Formats: sequence, C-alpha cells, structure tokens
Amino acid sequence: MFNYDPESMKIKICKECKGTGKSDGGEVCGNCGGTGRIVVRTNATEYQLSDIENSVVDFDPDIMKVKLCKACKGLGFMIDNQGNKVPCVECSGTGRIIKCDPKTEFMMSEIEEFNS
Repeated sequence: MFNYDPESMKIKICKECKGTGKSDGGEVCGNCGGTGRIVVRTNATEYQLSDIENSVVDFDPDIMKVKLCKACKGLGFMIDNQGNKVPCVECSGTGRIIKCDPKTEFMMSEIEEFNS
C-alpha cells in the first residue's frame, strides 16, 4: 500500500479500458481493477550528455529525451559579471540535457488514500 504524493503522482484515465472499467469482453479491467483510473508515479531525473558518452548511464529512448538546457537556454554558456562567456555548469557547455522520465502505474486500490 502506498501513500498518494501529489508532487510525483497523477491520476489518469486507464488506457486499457479508456476509463470504462471494463475490458473488451465486458469483464472488470485487469489494469485498473474496474475503476477506470490509474495512478502514475513519475521519477524524473536529468543527466548531462557526457553521462551517456562516458557510459555512466545507458540511453533508453522509451523513457529518455534530449532537451534544451533550461539554465543556458540551449546556448551552452552563461555570461559572467565581467561579460565573459563561461560554460554552463548544468549541461557542461553542450546546451542539452537528457531527461529520464520513468513512470510506474498503480491501481487506485494500491493507494491508501483511495482505498476506503
């Protein structure tokens, strides 16, 4: 049994039954337990491109995306107080980061607050 964490969990319509709670054969949907809803937990992590290049982490296209670095807006550098370009520490000067966004799905009955 898990506690609901609104920061990392979202309630979504079950993709298997499209929110009806029933399977194609009219049985209770095995994915959502008949509620038509599931709880999805996201554990987002960001990596630098060098982490992939140096084999610190393997790139998984199902859960990872290359995105612009928010800190330097994709430029790869920042301007210091003297007006000099310095490499962005967030992306190591590449202007890109790898966002890893694995999702775990739970039935509503597995979340304590929804199990009444």
